[in-house]
Amino acid sequence: MAKGLNHFQAFSPIYKYHLLLRYGVLLTKLDERIGKFGCNSYLEIGCGTGNTIIYLRKKGLVDRITGLDINPIRVEITKKRLRWHKVKYCELLIEDFNHFLPSNQFDFIYSLAAFEAINPKKQSMKKLLEIASPRCQIILDMANPGFIRHKAKYISKDNILMMENVFRDNDFIVSKEYYSFFSPIDIFGITKNIKQLHKTIRLIAIRQ
Repeated sequence: MAKGLNHFQAFSPIYKYHLLLRYGVLLTKLDERIGKFGCNSYLEIGCGTGNTIIYLRKKGLVDRITGLDINPIRVEITKKRLRWHKVKYCELLIEDFNHFLPSNQFDFIYSLAAFEAINPKKQSMKKLLEIASPRCQIILDMANPGFIRHKAKYISKDNILMMENVFRDNDFIVSKEYYSFFSPIDIFGITKNIKQLHKTIRLIAIRQ
């Protein structure tokens, strides 16, 4: 979610509402899933400037939050935003995900517009499995390789298929959802199954 935000944009109310218009449906669905399944320890891979972390903490959905990002500038902005919003009890780490060695496993792992850029894919999937608790729920919001204007820079349809198979081979139930700018206004679900119109694919993996 807006990984390239500069300092002004991160604090700008106007930009905040632009994000909510475009990504609000993703956050709402994430909110619903966490509320339904519960979450004791939450990890966000590629936390950017902290939009999702702040949203979840202010909603009171998660007690223990860890945010991970490879960019020190974005993490510093997140720290300032957490102080601005008076949000506490969040651990922020500047680290490459594939070299991440947490002291505990997580029962909810989320990534928005970041996981598709973490390579090699097989190594990043192996790391996901290592840090996932026995009851973990993983949600990866990524660029949809089936989108009509997708440029396949980081992720392909073969990558998605490989990820699905890895999850299933490790006792996860897997499903996919598609989202676009149309999603919040398409109340009749006309575009729901037209994958080529959706810029975001949500890969959901639940270990039970």
